[in-house]
Amino acid sequence: TSVGRRQKSAGDEHAVAIPVVVDAGREQGVWEGMEFHPRPPEAGYETARVTRVFERSSEAEFHPVAHDSFRPRPGWRLTTRRD
Repeated sequence: TSVGRRQKSAGDEHAVAIPVVVDAGREQGVWEGMEFHPRPPEAGYETARVTRVFERSSEAEFHPVAHDSFRPRPGWRLTTRRD
């Protein structure tokens, strides 16, 4: 997983979007709109929603509620299971 720069969400001046690239794509069964969660949960309780899917990777965005304290890290493992 790689992490992009934090940016303002379109249409909401107070919302923040944090783009990430996930090392899984169409070949691994990822689809647009799919949700990923950090693993272990201590890494964060936010959800990344997939926005684009490629053969072996995908792009997703975190829209953290507590956006000042949430900082995804490169290399985080993500899962589709919400524990």
